[in-house]
Amino acid sequence: MAVLAASPVEPDLVRRCAPLPVDPLADAATWADDERAVLPATAPWHFVNMPRSLTSSSADPGPYCAGGRCIVDAIVTQFLRLRMSESPRQRADALRFVVHLVGDIHQPLHVVTNGDRGGNCFPVTYFSRAPEEDERGGFFPELHGVWDSSALSTLMRTHRLTGSASLAEYVARQGLPRTVAASPASRSLVISWAREAHALARSVAYGRLPVPAPMEPATALTLTSCRETAISCTACWRFTSAWPRRTSRRSSP
Repeated sequence: MAVLAASPVEPDLVRRCAPLPVDPLADAATWADDERAVLPATAPWHFVNMPRSLTSSSADPGPYCAGGRCIVDAIVTQFLRLRMSESPRQRADALRFVVHLVGDIHQPLHVVTNGDRGGNCFPVTYFSRAPEEDERGGFFPELHGVWDSSALSTLMRTHRLTGSASLAEYVARQGLPRTVAASPASRSLVISWAREAHALARSVAYGRLPVPAPMEPATALTLTSCRETAISCTACWRFTSAWPRRTSRRSSP
């Protein structure tokens, strides 16, 4: 998404842009995921668990953003740091966070939960691959991972797209505007992004499943593991009964 946001380059500037072996924007866009291992306190910055049962157009992330530790406040904070900090290192890190988190907030399952950790604990069959449970109670494939990476990988294989630049070019050809206007990342703007993504989660990510997922109440707990979540999540429990257990742990998407 980061590469798409920077595309297309003005035609008269293309000749001035020397080719690079690794796209620096695509490389920077994944830095925040790596940083979670170094600074685990940044992990909540990647999502906000607004219940699926909320009305998207008026959903308030505030109750699900304790202490500002969610994607909405993280984007606002890092954008301000990018603009105001006098430290080059802080500005660079803030830019990498903004690039990544703006992508995350537009992934519908980063702003919703149905008692299933944003679909991480919702096993699905993806094409011919049935879900498997690992020794920690996690699943693959699962709904969040399909939206995070599996669907993109399938699209790229189908259209023979070889990297982030070709993917961005393909998406841009689907009718996106050629230019966009710059706008400060105010809290109201970022909340509007979260609400739009929440609506897509309700109508598409959950709404178009071939087997309807029960709507969990807003009070459903989102716990720390899929095994714990399945106990309280009706939708998850229906799907977790008889799959083979995997012997190795797959890394999180």
